[in-house]
Amino acid sequence: MEGGRALVVEGSLAGEPVRLINVYAPSDVGERWELFQRLRPQLVTSRTIMMGGDFNCILESGGRCGTRAGEGWMDDAAKLLAEMVGEASLTDVFGSMGRMPGTSPGAALMDLCAPG
Repeated sequence: MEGGRALVVEGSLAGEPVRLINVYAPSDVGERWELFQRLRPQLVTSRTIMMGGDFNCILESGGRCGTRAGEGWMDDAAKLLAEMVGEASLTDVFGSMGRMPGTSPGAALMDLCAPG
């Protein structure tokens, strides 16, 4: 994709068609929201989606230090990403396994995969 913030590659893995999406989202909320909007059509496919990278936002309040649910911790870009994750039936693989070894308790890791 333009701007060097996302890479979309199609191929096959074990004979199954896949779409790999790598994201390096900007820290600015508005720019991040625009990137996620441009990525949204890439999640509409019959291929298995594997998406990962640095999204520069979190989807769960526990991933941000010093905040509690209900304090408005989720910005507009995070809300859009959460909506996209739901629409595409993606799963936060790292979130389901807990924190990755060697990371701090506040670290937010996300690797999203859609069912085939």
